[in-house]
Amino acid sequence: MRRRAGLSRRVYSAIVLPLLLVAASLPGVASPRHPEPSHREASAAPAEAGERGISVTLRAIMERPRATASSGPALWDRARREPPIGRDPLSPAVAQWPIPAAGAAAPASGATDASAPKAPQSIGLNFKAITLADSNSSYPPNPSGDVGPEQILVATDGRIRLFDKSGALQGLDTDLDTFFDDVRANQAVSEPQVRYDRLSGRFFVAAVTSGLPNRIVIAVSGASILTDQTSFTFFFLQQDTVSPAGQTGQRAADLSLGVDKFALYLGANVYNVSGLFTASSGYLVRKASLLSGGPISAQAFRGIGTTTSGGLWAPRGVDNDDPSTTVGYFIGVDIRVTGRLALRRVTNPGTSPSTISANISITVPDTALPQSVPTAGTTFPLDALDDRLFAARLSVNRLTGVPSLWTAHNILVDSTGVGTTGGDRDGARWYEIRNLTTTPLLVQSGTLFDTAATQPRFFFIPSVAMSGQGHAALASSTSGETNYADAAVAGRLGSDALGTTQAFTPVTFSTTSYDDGFSYPEYWGARSATVVDPNDAMTMWTFQEWAENSNSWGVQVVQLVAPPPASPVSAGMVCQGLPSADITVNGTASGGAAFFDPGPDTGGPGYAAHLGATINGVVVNGVTLNSGTQVTVNVSTVGSTLGPHNVTITNPDGQSATGNGILTVTSAPSAPSAGADSPACAGGTLHLGASTIPGATYAWTGPNGFTSTAQNPVLAGITAENAGTYSVTASMGGCSSSPSTVDVTVLGEGGTCASCGLCQAGACVVADSDSDGVADGCDCAPGDSSAWATPGDVSALNVTHTPPGTGGVTSFSWSAPAIGGTAAGMLYDVVRSTAASDFVGAGLCVESDDGPNTVATDGSAPSAGAIFFYVVRAQDACGPGVSHRDNLGNPRSARDCP
Repeated sequence: MRRRAGLSRRVYSAIVLPLLLVAASLPGVASPRHPEPSHREASAAPAEAGERGISVTLRAIMERPRATASSGPALWDRARREPPIGRDPLSPAVAQWPIPAAGAAAPASGATDASAPKAPQSIGLNFKAITLADSNSSYPPNPSGDVGPEQILVATDGRIRLFDKSGALQGLDTDLDTFFDDVRANQAVSEPQVRYDRLSGRFFVAAVTSGLPNRIVIAVSGASILTDQTSFTFFFLQQDTVSPAGQTGQRAADLSLGVDKFALYLGANVYNVSGLFTASSGYLVRKASLLSGGPISAQAFRGIGTTTSGGLWAPRGVDNDDPSTTVGYFIGVDIRVTGRLALRRVTNPGTSPSTISANISITVPDTALPQSVPTAGTTFPLDALDDRLFAARLSVNRLTGVPSLWTAHNILVDSTGVGTTGGDRDGARWYEIRNLTTTPLLVQSGTLFDTAATQPRFFFIPSVAMSGQGHAALASSTSGETNYADAAVAGRLGSDALGTTQAFTPVTFSTTSYDDGFSYPEYWGARSATVVDPNDAMTMWTFQEWAENSNSWGVQVVQLVAPPPASPVSAGMVCQGLPSADITVNGTASGGAAFFDPGPDTGGPGYAAHLGATINGVVVNGVTLNSGTQVTVNVSTVGSTLGPHNVTITNPDGQSATGNGILTVTSAPSAPSAGADSPACAGGTLHLGASTIPGATYAWTGPNGFTSTAQNPVLAGITAENAGTYSVTASMGGCSSSPSTVDVTVLGEGGTCASCGLCQAGACVVADSDSDGVADGCDCAPGDSSAWATPGDVSALNVTHTPPGTGGVTSFSWSAPAIGGTAAGMLYDVVRSTAASDFVGAGLCVESDDGPNTVATDGSAPSAGAIFFYVVRAQDACGPGVSHRDNLGNPRSARDCP
């Protein structure tokens, strides 16, 4: 190719170029022809604004003859932004925000040192989707794409293709003009924007035509999964007739597309017939009108950015798949001031009329218009356009529930990453903004750049997205004096310090130079796309341009695989034979590894993929995410074998991690032994105890509604209501033992408690007041050291009668009792009776309180033929002992002696 005559080899820094039309005889442009739409799904009137759309199946689209147009998208020279006239005075001259603390690590650069950290996502599927040769020689590609549940839709200037998620081509592969043939009015179609809307389950494709005035054309899929019988319904808006009409006869370009619950948000710069920028505009298309087949319901917000009053340059419609949203957004760089973004809120977007806010300014770190990008093998640089935002996406962190807007652009920076007009390289600057419905807050910002002193890499045309895990992926083109034009990815983990960007990873490896042959600087795609997979909220995808062959571009589709799950390390025990039991699986994590689940998606369609678990030999009923390192798994162990089992946790993206043998299926434990320090004193403390069973948990029940899960519970301030029987069971893995019990007595004040103590003010006090070796609680005479209990029976009782017969004297001797007190403390009663079984009615005291002598005499003698019976009863300070016993040893009563 030859360069077009009249184009100078200089970097355009201001708006000067007119829009030129060239003859239809140029390569790739045939004579004008507008074939009749064919193979429509249903008859419909021509799709004019306000009328119903035209539905056509993929098969019918593929059977169409190749469309032609009066002019092609590559034949329009790019208009340039006027240089900003000032700088936000509050904008800090830093490479990242918040400013890192003193001594913190420097922000990551584009260095390729093997020891440097790489992008937090690993590369999965990575394939070339469309090339220059596929696109009717369209320059540039302006790549865009998105992913649905099973497919990838990619569109560029000159081509639209459908792939499955393995990269295999599917049933849509045609040029862009043919795809939009029903609504393009014989004009060339360019600047495609592809979105998959998770909330409606539809693909949306928007583009602009080449006329003056031109059209914004829109296609909506009839389903989330596209087959040859699936329809696309086609609509158009004529730029200057969308209500309120304006910017008559002008052309909308630099198209952006955002989709949310209620509407499509299309942003554009509008140029007059001379190619001069007049104002930026936003167009709102209510989604319900598209999904119902029309009539289309649309509204224009004209003049939301002008060089005189400020506002948004190249406004980006904001993507937002939050089902709770009530507000839509446009965002862009401030058209007059660097270091500032401008936001517009759209209220009531689902009904007419919608209203748009005034400009809301957001101060960001310093920015500057980028340079053209050097590339190896040629002296002609690549076009980095200007500092416009290339895409904007509002995402919800599924772990915290916090929504934030992410966007990125390329700016001129120095070797420290600071945006400045004195810079010598382009960096990719990204932003996270929160509080969008109130006062927007820049939470963090970072820059991907190269720190090399000479011949640095440039990073340009970036896009950024945040996953449901809070991780961000940043992707862009990259090139330099010694580097061919390639695609690269970088990003950050949600746990990284605010504002930091990990080093980049190349995803293509070009070996050829790039020269489009007719532009200066070389046309390069004005878009890239980075999106989140609607199935799992964690996998991300990016669509990037690179020099795939000599002077040829390619669009690369790259799957960015999230960090893996945490490594399961413990799951405890579970009882055999249970139909339902919860186990807690704990994991360890590093490098972003974590368990994840996208959650319930309240108000939305939900996510197709969720956290899962498998356990060999054990049925899993369900899984609940507790944190990035812990999940609860509900299982059935009916029929499971005893012993260790492997636990595998699988994240929604299909990545798994296994803990070998970390779950033990067990049988019921043995019953623990139960104990208590009973009796206990009222007002005091009761200690219960169970024997230790390794790995077991305990459950106590008892009087007065008592329960406890402690192995050794302690009850303070007990009363009589705490007396009774306590029961304890041990459990392991959901199996419970049989119960063990212990009886507890609660004593009042002065009651005898443990170790012969006395209950005193709620405490068991053990004391020996008389030092007789028996504590007061067991001493019936605590003030008398000679007695501590009622005496036992005397022993060795001996009786003699001398001389025999009447007139003799009966003498007694005995040994002191062995228990009850000291011998010196004993007194004795001797009682005589004529009946062996009656020492009360027939009894007579021979001696009373005699002692401590152990002898006595009786001068009386029984009459002839009679018998006297005698008993000796000991007594001490605690009272009398036993008088006598029957032939079975049972105590019997005797007369009380004075």
